[in-house]
Amino acid sequence: MNLSHLHLMINHLPIIGSMIGGLVLAFAIWQKSNHTKIAAYGVLIVSSVGAAVAYLTGEPAEELVENIPGVLKDTI
Repeated sequence: MNLSHLHLMINHLPIIGSMIGGLVLAFAIWQKSNHTKIAAYGVLIVSSVGAAVAYLTGEPAEELVENIPGVLKDTI
């Protein structure tokens, strides 16, 4: 496994995780549940860590992919 594989695996985690975390947090506020708020904050923290990993692996993934024949730099 290289950085492009890691980037592709982690790339959608921040998007999906922030939506799920926001919904869980809204539900926790509505229910006034501290345990659910803590769970929502955990999901949002994991999503932010995933965003950092996706950002840091993006440039090395681009460098690997742009050397593949048939891949144009403009499409990346």
